[in-house]
Amino acid sequence: MSKNEETRNAVQDVFMGSIPVGKVEVAENVRKHFDAEAMKDLTENVRHKGVLVPIIVTGGEKDGTYRLVAGERRLRAAKAVGLTEIPARVVKADEPTLAEVQVFENLHRADLGPIEEARAFKRLLDEGKHTIEGLAKRVDKSVKYVTRSVRLLELPKSAVRGIEKGALSPP
Repeated sequence: MSKNEETRNAVQDVFMGSIPVGKVEVAENVRKHFDAEAMKDLTENVRHKGVLVPIIVTGGEKDGTYRLVAGERRLRAAKAVGLTEIPARVVKADEPTLAEVQVFENLHRADLGPIEEARAFKRLLDEGKHTIEGLAKRVDKSVKYVTRSVRLLELPKSAVRGIEKGALSPP
């Protein structure tokens, strides 16, 4: 069984439909930078066409609330245009699997910065479900690429901030 199949089998669908926007909490996201121009475009698209791809959530800490797993950009755009409901896939899985879903969702999206990508790789490696070799294969990158990416996090904090802001290029 492939890793994709394992993850898919470990995630149980609970509900698919619309949920209240105000009941979705964002606990953690690998993505920290949201490009203003891309967000403006997405928001306008949501204003005219609605949210076309459901966000992924799991049950929140309080009854009737949800914790975002994937789709923060869509959630932000929905809030910006005043939507009260958003299409969602409500899932149930253990925390390592939910973290994996979140990381892979972000890795497959465009515009993930090099530090965000490095943090995503490190998070998956730290969870213990992946080796560097297995992770590289899963994301269709070389072992060297994943290793160098994670090593970015060993740079001085000022260099990491510079890369995040686009003032420095990764070595």
